[in-house]
Amino acid sequence: SSAMLGLAVNGSFANLIVYLIQQFNVDRIAAAQILN
Repeated sequence: SSAMLGLAVNGSFANLIVYLIQQFNVDRIAAAQILN
């Protein structure tokens, strides 16, 4: 049970990291377009 919980937490954390990286990349691209 605890192993399944750990996998779920790790999966959610990984998804959160991917989401934050995507948001950061979108913001960086938007900033580059504004500067250009």
